[in-house]
Amino acid sequence: MTQANPVRLAMEGSSQAFGELYRLYHKRLYAYACICLRSGALAEEAVQDTALIAWREIPRLRSEAQFEHWLFKILANRCRLIARKEARVIPLDENDTPAPAAPDSLALSQETRDALDTLPFDEREIVLLCVLTGLSGREAARLLNINYSTLRSKRSRALTKLRGLLSD
Repeated sequence: MTQANPVRLAMEGSSQAFGELYRLYHKRLYAYACICLRSGALAEEAVQDTALIAWREIPRLRSEAQFEHWLFKILANRCRLIARKEARVIPLDENDTPAPAAPDSLALSQETRDALDTLPFDEREIVLLCVLTGLSGREAARLLNINYSTLRSKRSRALTKLRGLLSD
């Protein structure tokens, strides 16, 4: 007997399955939000908002396979909203770093975080989505609701800036 897919169960209303999904994705969501918003408190707010929205909206999810993309899309939208609302973002300090809880793919050195901090929000968001969360360029462009060629040029510009900063 095979175990049921937690996404399918959550879509059918299982809070236990949704909790399992939340535990599975929480670290990656939090790490993404920390890097994007540069504040652990704002990142936690974004992740909690994302979880509430996802729980409320999961019955409308069209495809189980799109769950991760859909979840990061919600988070990216929440991060954008919070960043606009805050008007300024607070840099992470030594006591507010997501690295210990973040998976290796999102644990960044302080030098890399500092370099990312120099990028404008839209470029930083593209780098995070394409490089750190593993979304394809086309998926990230759809998520951000921008043209794929626009995403490619912004990503290229951002990565060039990062290479320059990190090679110094």
